[in-house]
Amino acid sequence: MRGFRFRLARLERLRDLNESTERAAYGRAQARCVETEQLIALARQAHGAALDAQREARCAGDFQPAQELAQQALVERLEDHARQLVAQLQELEREAEAQREVWERARTEQRTLIRLRERDLAVHLADLEAREREEQDEWASTRGARPSSVSGVAPDASPDGPGGSRSRRRS
Repeated sequence: MRGFRFRLARLERLRDLNESTERAAYGRAQARCVETEQLIALARQAHGAALDAQREARCAGDFQPAQELAQQALVERLEDHARQLVAQLQELEREAEAQREVWERARTEQRTLIRLRERDLAVHLADLEAREREEQDEWASTRGARPSSVSGVAPDASPDGPGGSRSRRRS
């Protein structure tokens, strides 16, 4: 009997490839979310530093309208930038969630084929065991049908002795 060969092996390889591709795409989507979160943290940190600089300038008592306007514009730009990044993060999170769902579908399809292969392999192994038992039973039954060699006489030997047939005397 030939060895086990899964009839859907090519499809299984394609599903494996698809699953790993989708998993990588989901990982990239998550990485973009993390990068955007880091950019938001930096933008908020810069916004806080700009507000601190603006407060220090006001407290210094040396009021300069041009500098005040420039600092206010910087604070507003940083606020806008942080809001844009938050909106971008929300969109990236939606995309990452959609990609996760695609990956989970691919993983489910892959696991289905894995279960099919395992089932087919179990059937194949059961068939091998059944055939092996049949062969052993057949061997045992054919061995049992032969004359025993325990009596000292070989199964192929003639009961008349080593010459085969008894020699006849001519009278």
